[in-house]
Amino acid sequence: MRGGQVMALDAARGEGPARRVAEIDGLARLTRCERRVLELLAQGLAPKQAAWHLHVAITTVRSHIAAAKRKTGARTLHQLVGMFVDAVARGDEPGGLRTPRAVGLIGSDAVRELAA
Repeated sequence: MRGGQVMALDAARGEGPARRVAEIDGLARLTRCERRVLELLAQGLAPKQAAWHLHVAITTVRSHIAAAKRKTGARTLHQLVGMFVDAVARGDEPGGLRTPRAVGLIGSDAVRELAA
């Protein structure tokens, strides 16, 4: 496929440079707690496990997930975690995202699964 065709497909899917900028902007607006929840989910924890790990109620974790989805425009949890992992892997560290190694994403099954 040629570059123009790829860009046309990205635009048709709602992807591309403008969407990526919006995602990065949304990720930059995440609170410290929202980022921490995403870090745990990116490591493969379920929301209930993240709640236990953070010593908060599952409803609190769900609220953080909902807020992060609103800010980034993600429609699903899988899409949200994928955006987060992609941003960390690219080295985009808006709002102080941790490095992939610090988050535990280097070589993790979560990254391999999301990349597939």
